Amino acid sequence: MRIQIPSHPRHLSSARDFVFHLAMAEGFSYSDAADIRLAVGEIIYYSIIHSYLGKNDFPVFLEVLLFPKKMEIRIRDFGKKLQEKDISSFDLSDFRVEGLGMHIIKQVTDHFYLDSTREKGNHFVIMKLK
Repeated sequence: MRIQIPSHPRHLSSARDFVFHLAMAEGFSYSDAADIRLAVGEIIYYSIIHSYLGKNDFPVFLEVLLFPKKMEIRIRDFGKKLQEKDISSFDLSDFRVEGLGMHIIKQVTDHFYLDSTREKGNHFVIMKLK
């Protein structure tokens, strides 16, 4: 399944709810579906704020692949590329107001990958096992 949303924060909840309800319908536990919703929300928020620099009229693509024992989600934007240092693990004692999103995504998914081979933008891949 594929959807496209504008890079506007008001569409964030629709994308999050879409993956949550899809995960529940596919037999994921409530907790796992909530983890998927959280990870997708963090990635799309990253795309809106950091990749598109808060501009509201650019596309964010969300693709969901369903398998018997897992769900794979790919999120694509065409804004500013993410730097490797932005997704590196860091010491949680180094408190910052921002910057926990990538850490959270890594904690709540079974697989997180940033495809940095694209010439422009970001292509995130997350996976959650049942």
